[in-house]
Parts: sequence; structure tokens; C-alpha cells
Amino acid sequence: PYPQPSGPAARLTEFAQELGRASEEGETGDIQSQLDQWPADIPLRRARFQVVDKWGAGDRSVMDHALLNHRWDAAALLADRDLQPSAYLVHQAFNASPSAPYAGIRDFLLKHSLGLNREWQGQTPLLSALDHTADGLFQSLLDHCATPGTVTSQGPPAIRELRPPAITGHCTRPAS
Repeated sequence: PYPQPSGPAARLTEFAQELGRASEEGETGDIQSQLDQWPADIPLRRARFQVVDKWGAGDRSVMDHALLNHRWDAAALLADRDLQPSAYLVHQAFNASPSAPYAGIRDFLLKHSLGLNREWQGQTPLLSALDHTADGLFQSLLDHCATPGTVTSQGPPAIRELRPPAITGHCTRPAS
């Protein structure tokens, strides 16, 4: 009896829900199919969908959902399409203890050089890692292309001169 919503917003919702379901199941073929069908006129980074899982209920990005549920293959496919995790998830992953549930996410982000320069409340993972130098996180972030000179809402960081020139050419994929 009610008209079906149409237009870009409705298409975004429809495609995001399908992509979300595919990533929830962890079926890489379904995810690839959904990514291949994604409308060119809708930025993929806007793919959000409604979820209810152990992390709570609400609206979440497809990338965050894949990472939180340790769907590594799904997250890798999304990363190949330049989807980024939320700044909050990056903050949680790099500020958690190495044995915490976020540690797997931290490892994935490092491996794929994802979110390494994302700011959350004036802090980047590299700035936060200054408090955790004993566990090697600071050096690992540098090795995976985190940028000491990233300017945050707090202004330029004091650590921007720390990157040794020898590491500069080491990065194969720029950190995001």
C-alpha cells in the first residue's frame, strides 16, 4: 500500500544491506559479487547497514562489521576497494592490550596498512603508541607506513621528525 522508496538513498540502503549480509556470512564470492554490482554513482565508503550482534545494535560500516567479527577474507576484499575502518575502531584496536579482542583487528590493520593515520580525538595510532613503546607497536607502525607528520585537530605532532630516512622507501602501500 505504501510506495517503495527510490532514488540514490534507497539504492544505497539496498546495496549496503546485501553487502552487509554477505560479509556477515563471510562468503567471499558473495561479497565479490556484491562489490562488482555496486552502483558506480554511490561511494562505497557510505555502505552502512543495521546490525545486531555481540558488539551491540545499530548502524555500522560494512568494514567495521567484518573486522569486529573477524571476517578477515571479507575485510581484505573490502580493503582492496579502499574501504576504511572507522576512526573509533582504529583507536580501539591500537589502544587495546595486545591480548585483547581488538588485537586481531590491530594485526589486520597493520598487515594491510589501513587506518594507520586515522585520528580519533586528536590522537593517531602512532601518537598513542608512544605510551606503548615496550611492545614494539610504535616501530611496527613506522614499518607499516604510519606517518609521524600527520597533522591532527590538535595541530602538528611533536614526533614528525622521528621517521628515519632509511624507512621512507620501505613502504609498499601508503598508510591511510
